Amino acid sequence: MKRMDKRWREQLSTDNGSKLLALFLALTLWTILMSRKQSVLTKEFNLDFLLKPHLALKVEKERKISLKFQGPKPALKKLSQLEEGLVLNLDQEFTGIYRVNISKKDLLDLPLGVKIVSVEPDTVSISIKKNKEFEDGINK
Repeated sequence: MKRMDKRWREQLSTDNGSKLLALFLALTLWTILMSRKQSVLTKEFNLDFLLKPHLALKVEKERKISLKFQGPKPALKKLSQLEEGLVLNLDQEFTGIYRVNISKKDLLDLPLGVKIVSVEPDTVSISIKKNKEFEDGINK
C-alpha cells in the first residue's frame, strides 16, 4: 500500500511545468469562451390566430413575422429547429377590424439565456367576420 502512495506522490510532484502550462491554457480558453459576445438569430414565423368558433379571419395574404433572438449558440441552434408557426389568441375579440400588438413577452417558450431582441412587424391589422360555414350549419 505504501508503494502505491509513493507512486502517486511521484506522479503528482513530477513535471509540474507541464501541469501549470495545461492549467493556464485551460483557464485562458475558458475565459475567452465565457466572455464571447452572444450570437444573434433571425427567424421568420407564419402567424396564425385562435378565434371563437363562429368567427373567421378575413385573410388577404399569409401573415409572417420576423423575430430576432440573442443568446448562446447552442440555445439558438435548438431554437432554430422549432416549427415555423406562432399562434396568437384572439378568442376575446368580436367581429371588426383590429390592430394587434405583438408582444415580446409570452410569445414563445425560449431556451435558457435566449431573449427576443426585436419583432418585425410589431403590429398586425386583421379583419374578423362571422363564419358563414358555422351559420349555414346552424340553419340546416
